[in-house]
Amino acid sequence: MGYLDVQSQFQQREKVKMEWRPWLLWVGATGVSHVAGSYLVGLIILASPISNDLPSLWVRAILSVLVTGAVVGLAQGVVLWKYMGVPIIRPWVLATAVGSGLGTGAILLYNQVSAPLLFSGMLCCLPLLVLSIAALFGALVGYAQRRVLELYLDAPTRWVSRNVLAGIVAILPIYIGVFWAILSLMINSSLELPSVWLISLLAGWLPSFLFGIVTGGEFLRVVHLYRAQR
Repeated sequence: MGYLDVQSQFQQREKVKMEWRPWLLWVGATGVSHVAGSYLVGLIILASPISNDLPSLWVRAILSVLVTGAVVGLAQGVVLWKYMGVPIIRPWVLATAVGSGLGTGAILLYNQVSAPLLFSGMLCCLPLLVLSIAALFGALVGYAQRRVLELYLDAPTRWVSRNVLAGIVAILPIYIGVFWAILSLMINSSLELPSVWLISLLAGWLPSFLFGIVTGGEFLRVVHLYRAQR
């Protein structure tokens, strides 16, 4: 093996390292910021007056997701700014918050549609409906974010389709976590600490990081496209 071969292998290893660092940063920023935003929303809800009427619940839910979306958008926007070097943070925060709010509106409509199914015995339709709503949520967030990317990119991206896939993948552990909670309550009539931790992992932490994992590959592609067109 000659010197040039050794140098080529070294450059390939360094390239792989450079690819992993921004991807890991994107995944970490997406996951941690979503969890942090959810906890922030929880604190806001605890500090706000309690109201059980439907319009107030809808407004509170949408505002909560707007806050979480803004926190996630801020973290992702900082990562995009770091690797693209463009003033993208502010529009990215706005796009992520608005897309998340619209997606939550779709989820609230799903709750209205799914309630009759629960009482009509058509439980077999619920998984398909859940996946459809998750895909719609990802599509709305992805479309809003893609509009921002189009300000800086000439080449087309797969941002919307990757967010649709991320929404579907992320909803699966949430669905499993809810099923596990219902099953635990049916068997034990209470949730023990291991079950609480498992449900928290399935319905909270895992979906947040899965969303970042699925969209991380397209994030790297976006960065490469932007650098190639400069």
